[in-house]
Amino acid sequence: MTTVTKVVAAGVSQCGRPNQNDEYPSEIESCIDRVKTSHGGKFPDQTVEDVKTLGGIMPIFATIVFYWTVNFQVSGKDCSLLFQ
Repeated sequence: MTTVTKVVAAGVSQCGRPNQNDEYPSEIESCIDRVKTSHGGKFPDQTVEDVKTLGGIMPIFATIVFYWTVNFQVSGKDCSLLFQ
């Protein structure tokens, strides 16, 4: 988890700065891509891609956790809104 935090923090810090790789500036898609070693950053390309994938999956997991939390609170027989 610390690697994920480091990659995201480095990507956020690179957001406002101009591209370090002037050779292929259109190749860089996001701020997190700037920390790849192929773009002059200090993190391996695969690690950055893994962090980007995790960032895409996390909203789904957060939604599932929120859904089941609400479902268990509402579906209980003693505390259901239907029985109050």
